[in-house]
Amino acid sequence: MNPAEDDLAPFLHARSGRPRWVPVPEARRPRDMAEGYRLQHRLHAALAAQGIHHVGYKIGCTSMAGQRSFGLDEPVYAGIFDTTRAATLREALVAPLLAPMVECEIAFVMGAGLDGDADLSDDALGAAVATAHVACEVVDARYGVPPPEIGAPTLLTDDFLHVGFVLGPPAPDWRTLPLGARAGAIEIDGAVHAGSTAEVLAPFEALRWLVRKLAANGERMEAGAVVLTGTLVAPTPIRLPARHVAIEVEGFGRLDLRD
Repeated sequence: MNPAEDDLAPFLHARSGRPRWVPVPEARRPRDMAEGYRLQHRLHAALAAQGIHHVGYKIGCTSMAGQRSFGLDEPVYAGIFDTTRAATLREALVAPLLAPMVECEIAFVMGAGLDGDADLSDDALGAAVATAHVACEVVDARYGVPPPEIGAPTLLTDDFLHVGFVLGPPAPDWRTLPLGARAGAIEIDGAVHAGSTAEVLAPFEALRWLVRKLAANGERMEAGAVVLTGTLVAPTPIRLPARHVAIEVEGFGRLDLRD
């Protein structure tokens, strides 16, 4: 093992223990967000060499409350993978999970690549998006302590709690909708949790932030990437198996799981 591979070893080992998280020694953890993103990028390359391919990004902490809980002043991004994409909510929720939560999102599939020097106006972003979808991300607070105690830089190396994601069918008329005012809801066994894009970074604002942040980190948004733009509803704990789960975004459709 060369020194570069040895540097990644504890983080790859931490992933290998899922659904549990094998703690990374304090001395090996990234000291700040910049180092966390550098490690994340290298880990994605190492995972690709193992046949686990990065297919896009999740944007997290798009609310002020979410950022404050981690001591941040901006959102975060992390990877999503071919191995974490599920065709249905049922498929996404069958994996063994320790402290699962579901999120209600709008997702974009990019039709064109973008870099930090591109026109990032709403019109230009809309033209770069091929399709938009209602989406669910499944996350797992698998750390044995509240995730903020692990620290955002280290969580970046574990793709910020990510476990799985599901996209609904393309929303046919999404370009006509005011994206800054979309209601969302998560229903779990009769309990309904509501939210709105007005309460978080709106989808195009989140996408614009991501393109600029990727560029600042020496990366680029590629055509074909899936982007989960952030949850409209606070991440909602779920006890599995659930009899009924529904994720809905006004104008984008609904994902359903029923026994």
